[in-house]
Amino acid sequence: MSVPPPVALRRPRPVIPATVRRLVALELQAHQDWARVVRRQRIGSSETFRLAKGTQLGADRLRGVRDPTELALVAPIDKGHLRAVPTAAWTTGEAPAGTRTVWSTGTTGEPLGVPYPPSAAWQQGVLALHINRIRHIIPWATRLSLDALPHQSPAAARSFGRVRAATQVPLTSRDPDAVAAVIEARKPRVLNGAARELIVLGEVLAPDARPRIVTTHGELLTDEIRHALRELYDVEPLDSYGMSEVGRIASQCRAADLYHVHHEHLVVEVLDDDGEPVEPGASGDLVVTTLWNPLVPLVRYRTGDRVTLADRPCLCGHSLPCFSSVDGRTMDWFVDASGRRVPPQRLWLSMHAPARLLDAVDRYRVVQAADRTARVEIVARRGDREVLASTAASYRSVLGAPVEVVHVERLLPGPNGRFRAFTSEATPSGRGEDAAS
Repeated sequence: MSVPPPVALRRPRPVIPATVRRLVALELQAHQDWARVVRRQRIGSSETFRLAKGTQLGADRLRGVRDPTELALVAPIDKGHLRAVPTAAWTTGEAPAGTRTVWSTGTTGEPLGVPYPPSAAWQQGVLALHINRIRHIIPWATRLSLDALPHQSPAAARSFGRVRAATQVPLTSRDPDAVAAVIEARKPRVLNGAARELIVLGEVLAPDARPRIVTTHGELLTDEIRHALRELYDVEPLDSYGMSEVGRIASQCRAADLYHVHHEHLVVEVLDDDGEPVEPGASGDLVVTTLWNPLVPLVRYRTGDRVTLADRPCLCGHSLPCFSSVDGRTMDWFVDASGRRVPPQRLWLSMHAPARLLDAVDRYRVVQAADRTARVEIVARRGDREVLASTAASYRSVLGAPVEVVHVERLLPGPNGRFRAFTSEATPSGRGEDAAS
């Protein structure tokens, strides 16, 4: 059923002129009137429709739908639909050389590997530069990121060529004191990472090494967490929202106000319980159609999160539709054997299990008891004892307490219908016990 996508999957060359042209286009589009943006989206979504119809999953869903003007006729899909079939059923062809798999695990507890061909990775890289622009981050500013996984080399974590390699130093250590030592030596202008990782780091970071800009992503930025970051770093954190399946969705600018939606890469719909679009100022389920990854054309993808449409322009003057808030899934702090808080991001299965186990996992959950012992429950199609033992050992290296990794038949959502992948009843002790609790 698959057909070779007409859009090149290779990164454009020469890359620097192409990047500059694309960045200028993004800057111009951000200041266009909404009607013109919608016209451009229809052109992009027409291509996404055409590509999706060439996939096994999209052929059935889009049968009889002529063009994006009939978008509302297409039933939304979610991660469960993608995970129920082979990757080949929702991609447009064979992945070219240079394609990397980006794992989506995070707060849902459902691992999913999404292929990013070179052209798609480049698109996301240019978008990252655009986000830096609206945050007044100059390209040559020194940046440090807490995002690199322990098994990644710094070279593997740099995904946007020479410019990013020269300005960003991925940190592979998860020890806050070791990370603090690097930051105190480099004194970066920009520090990026998951909010709770930044809180743990901020508690041991010397005051004179605080960055001038703090950017966050990867979890719901509650008022409590935002307050803790503000107290620790003496700046307002700038949050971004996205997911591996659909890329970057929305980001806060330097005003730290509304979330600017990246309309040039996505068509977003905010729907009520009856599947109808909500009015500005109202909240609803977020459904996305992608315009940037020709290998994975997703039409009406239900993210599982709720957002609120803003009913006013951003304080920076940006007047295109924005989100005033993002209501994602919540996670608990965990506690290691010494009583120190551990960010839940360090317990993502993708950081501890080999790829052959991730490929077989339907869902997982990490639960910590009051005595600080933990249990990793996995619903998997396969998994040998050796793999489970090594995974448990990896978790123990983080928590320093007994960890059991077990197979279970199924994992059910909570009373509110939402599944919580990370829960802990343990109580921290010592420094920072009350911050962002």
